[in-house]
Amino acid sequence: MKKDKITAEPTKTLFIDILTQDVNGEDCILDLIDNSVDSYTRNEFEDSRSIKLTMNDKHFAIFDNCGGIDFETLKNDVFRFGVDVIKREKPTLGLYGIGMKRALFKIGKIIKLETDDGTTHSIVCIDIDEWKISEEWKMDIDYEKSKLNGEIPYTSISVDNLYPAIMKLFSLEPFITLIKEQIHIVYTRFISKGINISLNEVELEPFPLEVRFDKDYQPARFTETYNDVVIDIICGISPRSTKRTAYEIGHRGWNVFCNDRLILVDDISDKTGWTGKDAKLPKYHPIYNQFYGFVFLNSNNPAKLPLNTSKTGLHTTSSIYAHILDKMISTAKPVIKYLSGKYNDEKSESDTIEENIDSTIENEPESKTIIISKLKKSSVFTAPKKDVINYTTINYKKPKKIVEKVKAHMGLKSNKDVGLETFDFYVEFEGID
Repeated sequence: MKKDKITAEPTKTLFIDILTQDVNGEDCILDLIDNSVDSYTRNEFEDSRSIKLTMNDKHFAIFDNCGGIDFETLKNDVFRFGVDVIKREKPTLGLYGIGMKRALFKIGKIIKLETDDGTTHSIVCIDIDEWKISEEWKMDIDYEKSKLNGEIPYTSISVDNLYPAIMKLFSLEPFITLIKEQIHIVYTRFISKGINISLNEVELEPFPLEVRFDKDYQPARFTETYNDVVIDIICGISPRSTKRTAYEIGHRGWNVFCNDRLILVDDISDKTGWTGKDAKLPKYHPIYNQFYGFVFLNSNNPAKLPLNTSKTGLHTTSSIYAHILDKMISTAKPVIKYLSGKYNDEKSESDTIEENIDSTIENEPESKTIIISKLKKSSVFTAPKKDVINYTTINYKKPKKIVEKVKAHMGLKSNKDVGLETFDFYVEFEGID
C-alpha cells in the first residue's frame, strides 16, 4: 500500500479573515492594552509606567514603556498564532497567543512594531496584503544594538490603512468615550498600581473600588487559595449617599476580576448565582440594587482561571468556577437577607419600587466608605438590626356608596387604600404614636 501526506497546515485566510470576525473594535483595543499590562507585570516595576493610545479614522497607535520585548521572544513567539508552552510564572492576562495578532489584523493592513528592551532595538513591518499572498509564513525583522541612552525600554505599535469599518468606528466620538470608560473601570487595579493610561492625550483615572464602611455597615470578606487560584470575595453595601439611577455602571451586582483585570461588571444574571433556584441567590430584583460584590481571582498560571479566550466572560461550567460560585453565594447571603428584610414590604409594589428605594437611600445619613484593598482579610457582614413590628389585620364593612365617595374624594384606587389612609389620618390627627 502506498503512503502519502495529508495537508493539515492552516491558511493565512483563517487568521486574517475568519478569527477576526469574532472580535469587535472594543475587544481589539483591550487586547492590545493587555499586552502592555502583561509586560508591566512580568517586569515587576515598582515605579510608574505609561501606556499611550492614539486612535482616529486614519491611524491607530499604542506605546508603552513597560520593559520592551526581548529579541528572542519577538522572533519566536510574538507573531506566532498560539503558544507551545504557557508560561506559568507571573499573574499575566495573555494565555493562548492569539489576542494581539487578532486585534492588529482586525484593525488595518499596515502594521509596524518597534521595541527596545535595553539590549536590542528591533523593528517588524508587515504589509498584510503582501504577506497574505506569500507562501512564506515568516516575517522580516530588523534589529541592532539597543539605541537607548538612559531612556526607559519601550514598545510601540502602529497600524495604518485601516479597514473601512474600523475607520468609521474610530471616528465616532461615542466609541472613543466608550473606550475611555472601559479603560477607566477594566484596568482600574493597574492604574491604581502605577500604570498611567491615556487615550488621545487624555489620562484616565482609576475607578474607585470602595464599599460602604461605617458604624452601621461593614462588608463580608472571604479569602482562600484553591487549585493554585487565590480567591478573594467581598460583599457589602454600595457606597451611595445620594440618590442615583439603578443603572450607574460599576455600583451593583457582582464585579469579577481575573489577575486584576475586570471581566464581569454589574452582573446580576444566573452566571453569578441570581437564579432563584435551589440554594443559590434569589432572582434579581430592584430591592437588591444596593448589593455590591467583588471577586478577585489571581494565579501565576492563567490557565487555571475560569476565563474565556476573549476575556469577555467566564467559563461558568468549569469545576473551579463551580467552587468559586459556591463561595460567592455563601458570602453574599447575609447581605441578601438584610436587603430582603429592609425592603420586603415594597417588593410587591413593582411600579414604585425604584422611587421608594432611592427615596429611602436619599434619606439615610451620609455613609463612609473604605477602599477594598484596606479591608481585613476576613470579616463578616454587619448591618443595623431591623426593628421588629408585630402587625395585625383590621377588617370591617361599610356601605359601598359612601366608600366610593370617600375613595373619589381622596383620589384613591382601592378599598384597601381607603382603609389605610383613613386609619393613618386618624392616628396623625389624634397624635397617637
